[in-house]
Amino acid sequence: MLGLNFFLLSALQFFMSHAGVGTGNPVVDDPFRVVKEIKLSDEIPIGTIGSIDVNDERQLLIADPIGRNVMLFDWNGALLKVLSAEACDPGLRWQPGEAYFRPDGSIIVLISSPPWGVIFSGEGECIQKTDESFLSPKSFCVTSDYMFALHTMNPDRPDRLDLYIQKYDYNGKSIGPFADLPDDFAHVNHRSVFRGLVCDEDGTVYVSLASGPELFIYNSAGELVNTIREVPSYYRAIREDVAFTSDLQYLMRKFKEINNTKTLMFSIFKLNVNRILMQFRNNSHEYGVQVIDVRRKRAINEEEIIAHRLFYFAGENYIYAFRQADINERGELPNPSILVYEFAR
Repeated sequence: MLGLNFFLLSALQFFMSHAGVGTGNPVVDDPFRVVKEIKLSDEIPIGTIGSIDVNDERQLLIADPIGRNVMLFDWNGALLKVLSAEACDPGLRWQPGEAYFRPDGSIIVLISSPPWGVIFSGEGECIQKTDESFLSPKSFCVTSDYMFALHTMNPDRPDRLDLYIQKYDYNGKSIGPFADLPDDFAHVNHRSVFRGLVCDEDGTVYVSLASGPELFIYNSAGELVNTIREVPSYYRAIREDVAFTSDLQYLMRKFKEINNTKTLMFSIFKLNVNRILMQFRNNSHEYGVQVIDVRRKRAINEEEIIAHRLFYFAGENYIYAFRQADINERGELPNPSILVYEFAR
């Protein structure tokens, strides 16, 4: 069953690196405006960008799943640190997928095999592996006190899918289930690559699933307090789930059909204190962007926003993407640049 997930992730990473996402003209449709381009140092070659995070000091944390590196850069692209888990476990299988700053300044790196997470200091020194109760997350977010993970499979019930949010302490020790999620399209959500979890410091958790346009809002007690559903005109809804099967040919055929004919939610980010940015993958070169005002419970953009690149992070009204430079005269592929956009509304 893991084979298709790897295939989908690998295909997505290849697409993002080679098919125009993160390449070419940096202009994105209004209301986005490029305010800075950060050329990342070429000291360590970057295979692809799996995640971007930015802390209060404007340091950039970049995870590279292909190069198997997590790197810390300053605001001008100078390399500050390459993270290593050697000090915590010399024999650890180091395959990082995503990396996040935590509000206390520390860093957590999500990896593709047990213990599923490794914790570092803000300077990039390894502190510890996550607790043995920590599970591989589909989506992930952190507050000052807790970590939350969206899971699609319960290890206690391997014969079925469960969509739920688990709550963890700062060491990655499971505190218990936080909330159950709608499971109308459990298999689509289990197989799709998406990042659908955002946390507020007060413990509010915002959730979106690949299969729908809804933004679910849970309070700190794990109670569903609101569902915001704004359906763009371009949205092509999924009508039926995919079968839970080990037949890879069937799964690849079905997901190719979904990717070509349906709209999938790809990611959500906290644009500012009251606004959540939702990103939809509509086809191979077109992405719908919707900004939700959670106080007014509606989208703020009067006109629909179409972008031609994926965004990887948002915060403080800035949105981050990457652009891959062309091969230089020496036949070398330079490291990408990080494009910083300002949201002008």
